[in-house]
Amino acid sequence: MGLALTCRLDLEDQSSITRTLEIVSKRFDGLDVLVANAVRWPTDAGGPLRDVSWNAWQRAVRTNIEGTADTVRNALPHLAASDAGRVVLVSSGVAREGMPGASAYATSKAALEGLCAALKWETAAPGTLVNIVSPGFTETENNLARFGDDVRQSVRARTPTGTLSTPEDVAAAVLFLGSPANANITGAYLPVAGGIN
Repeated sequence: MGLALTCRLDLEDQSSITRTLEIVSKRFDGLDVLVANAVRWPTDAGGPLRDVSWNAWQRAVRTNIEGTADTVRNALPHLAASDAGRVVLVSSGVAREGMPGASAYATSKAALEGLCAALKWETAAPGTLVNIVSPGFTETENNLARFGDDVRQSVRARTPTGTLSTPEDVAAAVLFLGSPANANITGAYLPVAGGIN
């Protein structure tokens, strides 16, 4: 078994980002992989765009885009010092397919594609590879509680494989792109959605 360290990081607080990266880098004698998976789900910015609180919408987008970019920016020096620096940005099928009432979430996840496209050029020479894993509907406890069986059946019916992804499916994609087994893939968008996106 490997070692684990649990840290709390606030994407809206730059000092929290830098402090957490320093703690992790010191504890593990460097940083090899950054998986950017944190997100502010816009519960207060959900609903049709015309009806949502604009401040809540902006906060969700700002936190998700700027917080992720700032975390990556601050991690890059640590990753450049590694023999195999990797960044895996976790997007969502919602970024390309959309979802009613989730414009803030979709917008912030779609922005990751632009970030990845720029970073593949900026970081490849120092040896850091940057990619996106994009889960579709995933059978998490949260999704199973939130969506009924009718929704899951509907998604299965539209999925070429006829199955829904599991957290383990998503983890396997992240693990591959974040590992030394990924020797020359950068700027890739890897959907984990049974063929939907």
